Amino acid sequence: GADQINSGITLAMVVKSGSNQYHGNFTSLYQNGSLQSNNITPDLLAEGYPVGSNKYTHFTDFYGDVGGPVLKDKLWFYAAYRRAYQGSFIPGFLTGVGGTPAVFYSILRSPTAKLTYALTARQRLEAYWSIPEKVQPYRGAGPTTPLDATQNQDSMAAQGPTLKWTDIIDAKTTLTAGI
Repeated sequence: GADQINSGITLAMVVKSGSNQYHGNFTSLYQNGSLQSNNITPDLLAEGYPVGSNKYTHFTDFYGDVGGPVLKDKLWFYAAYRRAYQGSFIPGFLTGVGGTPAVFYSILRSPTAKLTYALTARQRLEAYWSIPEKVQPYRGAGPTTPLDATQNQDSMAAQGPTLKWTDIIDAKTTLTAGI
């Protein structure tokens, strides 16, 4: 909305915490270009739009997380990591003037760590840190922008480190302070 300083989304997240049992998860996704169909019409073909020119090269997404006790009923950990790659051809995006089609791709990496410590039965101290990274070496790629005229994006947007203290005062009241 117009009340936001920057464009894009604004969200609030609740990051998992460890518990007194160990839990973990691993997920792997893969898709290559042969799994994608096309709907190129004869009119587009007549205008020189080649079949497969906006096709995936491949897509991968690896995600894993684990959490559990360090000291039962007192200190817990949680950690996660994600690495995703998406590559595709953009119609007209070439390695150079008269060159071959170039692959436009993005890589996302996101490590996350959290420690939770029980000060008392009703008070918790949490330390959290996440350092997501986006790599997109051909940002701005398009049919009129060759590979050597694009921008190289390699950005990190650290979330934290944060330290949060929580006190459960009663069933309806919680006090939280963080830095």
